[in-house]
Amino acid sequence: MKMPAAASTFRKLHAAASKRLTHVPSFEENIAIKEPHTILQQWLADALKHAPQSKPRVACLATVNRTGKPLTSLTTVEQISDAGVTFYTTLGRIESNAPVSLQFHWPMLTRSVRIAGRAHRLTDAQAMEQFRRYPQHVQKSICTGRRERHLGGVYKKISSCLRSLFAQEEKPQLMPTNWGGYLVEPIIYEFDEISGVSPCTDCLLFHRGSPKSIRNHTVNDSAWIFESVQKIH
Repeated sequence: MKMPAAASTFRKLHAAASKRLTHVPSFEENIAIKEPHTILQQWLADALKHAPQSKPRVACLATVNRTGKPLTSLTTVEQISDAGVTFYTTLGRIESNAPVSLQFHWPMLTRSVRIAGRAHRLTDAQAMEQFRRYPQHVQKSICTGRRERHLGGVYKKISSCLRSLFAQEEKPQLMPTNWGGYLVEPIIYEFDEISGVSPCTDCLLFHRGSPKSIRNHTVNDSAWIFESVQKIH
């Protein structure tokens, strides 16, 4: 599905961002504009490179519980692919197949991204695979429910020497039974970017499916539909 007008619009928006952030590369022609997850990957890469202090992978997760009450929390997005967005959290907070929304906000780049869809729980094997990727201090934080102090530099070397001297090996952490992952299958991607001193926000909106499927947060195999709009902020 060719969308030359959409590609042209996005190139202009990206060029405008490049003027404000000279270190951001110009828009590449080979980016698949019809696949919004590739745009999210590029924007996240820009944020990780140019504003790492803002913790670019952290997103605000919004959903509702079984009684219909709204719930919000911060979560770390681990993977982005054509299948959707993957994150890991304490189980029980999100209902299976629940409608969810994820919001990234990168103020230093004047960008934000909203993703809406349904969350599907990953298997225990998939969660275990991710748990083993984390360093020891992150695994401890997941197990204890509190942030463990991460020693770095000289302190890390001293701690390592002491463990070696007294033959104290860190025991492998067991993944908690109440921890797991979810895959959000998106039906909406919304890319927002503030253009200079303008009171407007440039918005790139991708959605798929009929209005009914969007209201019900159900994913189908239809192609992504692109819209370029401006919002007053």
